[in-house]
Amino acid sequence: MTKIYLSLDEIELLIFKKMIWFALTRLSIKRAQGVYSVALIIDEQYLHFNNDNVIVFMSGVHKFEIAEADKNLFLNHYHLPLGLLLLKKRKVRDIAQNSSGTQSTTHINNIELSDEVNRYTAIRRAFVKLFHVAIKIRGSKSCLAIKYMTYLNAFENLTQFQHKLIFAVLNYKKLPEEIVSIKNKSFSSTSFYQWVWWGKFLVDNLLKEGLNEMQLTEHKSWLKHFDPDSFQSIDSAVLNIPFKFEQDFPIILGYYLTINNNLDLTKDNHDSTKSKLMKLNEEYDEEIFFWKQFFQSLFVDQIDYVYPIQNIQYEFYKMEMNAYKIIHEKSDLDELEVLHPISLPENSLDTFVKSYHALKDGVEDNEVNIASMEQIHEIFNKSVLFGDNRKNVGFIFNQPTSKTFLDNYIQINDDSFTLHQSNRAEPVVYYEKEVISLPIKVKRKPISSIINSDKRVLFGVIAEGTFNDLIDMYAYILENSVNHNISEILFIWLVKKEKSELHSAAFEQEKNILKKRLEVLFNQEVKIFTKNVNNPNDSEIIRVIKHIVGEYKLKEIEVIDSGFGLEQARWLVESTYDHTLVDDAMDYSVFSLSS
Repeated sequence: MTKIYLSLDEIELLIFKKMIWFALTRLSIKRAQGVYSVALIIDEQYLHFNNDNVIVFMSGVHKFEIAEADKNLFLNHYHLPLGLLLLKKRKVRDIAQNSSGTQSTTHINNIELSDEVNRYTAIRRAFVKLFHVAIKIRGSKSCLAIKYMTYLNAFENLTQFQHKLIFAVLNYKKLPEEIVSIKNKSFSSTSFYQWVWWGKFLVDNLLKEGLNEMQLTEHKSWLKHFDPDSFQSIDSAVLNIPFKFEQDFPIILGYYLTINNNLDLTKDNHDSTKSKLMKLNEEYDEEIFFWKQFFQSLFVDQIDYVYPIQNIQYEFYKMEMNAYKIIHEKSDLDELEVLHPISLPENSLDTFVKSYHALKDGVEDNEVNIASMEQIHEIFNKSVLFGDNRKNVGFIFNQPTSKTFLDNYIQINDDSFTLHQSNRAEPVVYYEKEVISLPIKVKRKPISSIINSDKRVLFGVIAEGTFNDLIDMYAYILENSVNHNISEILFIWLVKKEKSELHSAAFEQEKNILKKRLEVLFNQEVKIFTKNVNNPNDSEIIRVIKHIVGEYKLKEIEVIDSGFGLEQARWLVESTYDHTLVDDAMDYSVFSLSS
């Protein structure tokens, strides 16, 4: 691995444009200095040399070594996953000083800001999208996935028309439009102007030669079937393709469906896109969908925030190299170099899951434990007070108290005592604040041993705003434990309300009262967040829990087993990094931060 030091301006170009171009002399910088405060950690084989310049592609970067103070900038503004960051304790310097004390300048070639780089970024988006689609369908539709990869690997063999169409769209920087005025037509949709451009482009590039007047009229009449503003049906048109359009028909119709996708196709007025394509020749329909997704993806910025897991990172790098070759190296299609072949990964699901969480949570693959719900339950079940374990727990009170927790306790009253033990089948362990004399022999332990010393978080669930004996018990234990290490207390309050009620002043006041009650009870700060059970989406509550406990392991969380079930266990698993539950519906091939 080698380190390349860049400024934040250069880092922005790399992250947002997916490549950076700088002078070869920059490799001589061996430490963070001045504005060059970020180090790219990259394998030398991923460096691309072009005369006196070095090109780095985003997917070739192993890590971004940054100052700890820049962590939030890289996570929240640059939208990088935690697994790409390596934090260092060093100062962030905003002004660079060279040896003579004057401000230095960064060596950035203007190509980063040029149209060529924008075209590269657009092509990369389309490649990433198509490759990602192929990965997702490889299990259920393996034949289609293989065909997508075949089409993706055929870009070195583009026809002249395909090449012209792709670059015409890229040069326009969006789906092109031809603005025309139509007599007796007061309104035209955006799709109509895009259709006009599409038809004109086909005429200019495919109908200039080899047609007599009648054939030319026939081809132009065929195009009129696709007018989106007077749309009826294209079923007959797609089954009767004029001969000049046959060779490039998949990309022709794929591009049209990209335009058509902007329409609001209602059942009353139009056939659905799916029903139209069901009548297509099987020879064409899969390739048509391929081109449709290609053109749809060119200008979708969200794809820039899709990051590959390590298992497919090299394939992403090869796609970036291919996009670079197509855009930057050869403007002449006949001289295009051989592109890198892209292939689908063959790793197991477990390997994908581990790699996904390594990228998402910034941990090593071997730190990710894929667990079943039964195994997760075993972690919680190690607690003295979890589940059936409570049957074997008792308390010794050496002063009069109303706190008679559970069903087992010993109350000391001056020279007498009261024993209440409901569990006769198994030995009960009695926990005491201090060692006192008892006239009976029972197994005893200090109360401070109930919560293991490795516990850092106390997590509880409150339903309907009511407390229970178990919450009171934990408050009593923490109050009387000298050396406990609980630093965070977090409660989730389950409510069942309309959305509007949750944002009312009355509800906020109710929540504040509950929070104060808990803080008085535990005599320390308590965090409380609301979960509306009317909302089945758990993403927000998981985000909140992760913010509080995300740096802890599951075994470091003490769970109050009241109102705690499978759903709450999943919240904690999703919010910590050391365990994961495999979700069959989850996409583990990439990590997206677009939302």
